[in-house]
Amino acid sequence: MTTSKTFRDRDWQNVLYINANPLTAEDNFRNFYYPVFERTKIYRRVAGYFSSSVFNYLCEGLGELIENDGVMYLITSSEISSRDAEAIEKGEQSKEELMMKPWNELIHEAEGDIELKSNFEALAWLFANGRLEIKIGFNVRDGKRLTNKESKFHEKIAIYEDYNGERLLVLGSPNESLSGYIHNREIVAVQEGWRPNNIIDECMEEFDDCGETRILILTSWMHRMS
Repeated sequence: MTTSKTFRDRDWQNVLYINANPLTAEDNFRNFYYPVFERTKIYRRVAGYFSSSVFNYLCEGLGELIENDGVMYLITSSEISSRDAEAIEKGEQSKEELMMKPWNELIHEAEGDIELKSNFEALAWLFANGRLEIKIGFNVRDGKRLTNKESKFHEKIAIYEDYNGERLLVLGSPNESLSGYIHNREIVAVQEGWRPNNIIDECMEEFDDCGETRILILTSWMHRMS
């Protein structure tokens, strides 16, 4: 199923503030992130850190992305928790089983809110069903791949694309984690790709550059670490 909603059918705020206040986090989700995911076909994300805990915040938005037959492409640093690594490995090893399970079986309703039963199970499901592709980013100096201790891979870019090819850019400090969206003090700027003087093309080039020259496929990285 594809959505008829597009990014151009509403006005988007220019700045989002995250201030460790749960009410602010709820407002940000209802007034920005949920409407964005309702319209998104492709979600491109670069973040210094990733945790599947973020899915607890984005749960309803992810449901919309899945309903839209959408996909998320994530480039992040090698600092992935062992629990998340295990979930990704499960997604790879139990692919056929997880592909037979509908997304709705991973969620439940609690006091009117849609919640995940397990963010780790959701991570495995997204990976197994091709809804999430993860690559490990690193920095290079003099042709040498640096570890994250030597040089942090710490970029933060989010580019959302709808079915018409229109894009929204979210550029700012949060990582792709629950803390980044709720518990920290953060700020992001929002740019609409159809407006003049935006920098979305430059950020797309940076995303592609990460993907071409400074990444390892996640499973390759996991095998090296085992």
